[in-house]
Order: sequence, then C-alpha cells, then structure tokens
Amino acid sequence: MLNKMHLSLSNNMKFGLLFFFSFILCCVIYVKLILPISNDRVTMANKLTMANTRLAALQTFAGQNQDYDSLLKIQNMKVAAAKKKIPDIVAVPELVGEYNKIAEQAKVNLLSVKPDKGIKEKNYFKLPITVTIEGDYFRLITFLQQVDNGDRFVTLESTKFSSSKAGNNLTMEARFVVYCLQNIVGAPTSKTTSKSGAATGAVDAKKSIQQRDAQTRKAMQ
Repeated sequence: MLNKMHLSLSNNMKFGLLFFFSFILCCVIYVKLILPISNDRVTMANKLTMANTRLAALQTFAGQNQDYDSLLKIQNMKVAAAKKKIPDIVAVPELVGEYNKIAEQAKVNLLSVKPDKGIKEKNYFKLPITVTIEGDYFRLITFLQQVDNGDRFVTLESTKFSSSKAGNNLTMEARFVVYCLQNIVGAPTSKTTSKSGAATGAVDAKKSIQQRDAQTRKAMQ
C-alpha cells in the first residue's frame, strides 16, 4: 500500500513539474515573441496615424493656397510695407521732403528740420530730429497725427509750444525719433558738426517753402 502511494505521488509530481515548465515556456514565448510583435503593431499604428495627420495638414494647406503666385505677391507686399515702416536707410533730405509735404497737407508753415547725431543700437539705428512748424493749434495737432499715421515708424519724444509773431498762430517744436536698420544719410556725425547738419536741414526746408510759395504765386497770376 505504501508502494502504491509512493508511485502515485511520483506521478503527481511529474504532472506538476510538467505543468510548471509548460507555464514557464508559455511566459517566455509571450515575452520574447508575442509581446514584441504587439508593441511593433502599436508603434506602426502610431506612425501611420501621424503620417495621415501630416498628409491631411498638407492637403488642407494646398487646398487653401492653390494660387501660390498670389500668396507670394501678398507676402512681398507685407515685406515692402514693413520696409517702409523701418527702412534699411534713412536720408535726411528725404525726411525734409516728407515733412514739407505733410506741412502742406496740414496747412502749416514748416520753419526748420534739424537732425541730431544718429544713434546706433544693437540691431538698428535711430535718428532724433527736431521739426519746427508754425500755424493754428488744431492744424499743428493735425500735422502730428499725419506724421504718426504715416508709412514711416516714428516716435514723438516731446513737443514745445510758443506764441508766434504772426497773429494768433503758434510755433511748435516737435522732437521725433526715426528708425532704420542699416545706415543714416545726411545726419551730423558728431556734436561739432550738428549745427551745420541742422542748418542744412533748415536751409532745405526753407528752400522747399520758398519753392512752394513761388508755385502758389505763379498759379494765382
């Protein structure tokens, strides 16, 4: 009877060991074969989803921008407008002409344009410039507004008003700062030459005023 129990236990142990090793083999097959294949499938599915998303984005962009020439023209127009705001080069004679034109539109008298020494910053240049004009108060304010709303980016640092000898008019001295990216042309290069540079700007302004007055008199004749 004892021998039979011994044989029976031995058989049970054999089945138990067989089941245990079978379980270990299944675990190894799952870890080494099935799990990597499943991970690869998930990775490929994610890549396919990302590729489909990029393709949909490209198709949407292509559909919205079928006329690339028109898009390029629009971008070039934006760049040109930005360059007008802050151009590569600022020329003092050009500024005198602009302020003279604005003065004509605002119906005020441009007396002088006096540029100071240009200042080089890290990525740009700035030119302080003092403009003296004469006229009615509201027209002087109109002049400031037109300068501020113009194509060129300008900041107004200060204004100073004083009474004028010509009736009820006022004289306004406005100090602007004009910006550019590469260079300033026609501005004084040092403090010793600032007076001559300012005189040049004033003379240019006076010449422009004289030319305007001469054209007005000629048109009235």
